[in-house]
Amino acid sequence: MSFEAINCLQKLVLDRLGLQFLAHLKEMSCNNEKWLNSSAKGRSDYNYEVVPANDDDKPTTSLKF
Repeated sequence: MSFEAINCLQKLVLDRLGLQFLAHLKEMSCNNEKWLNSSAKGRSDYNYEVVPANDDDKPTTSLKF
């Protein structure tokens, strides 16, 4: 197989992987947007409160579920 053919195949494979990765990112983005929209409307299953991470009341906080 020639060097040009190998480069062409490599480009095709990388392009295909790139498209699959972009499709995956788009799907994740849509799922996150749906979750955020449901959370904003008060339909989240998560109950949490912000509590100080340490006793000296510094701005550092953690979420307690």
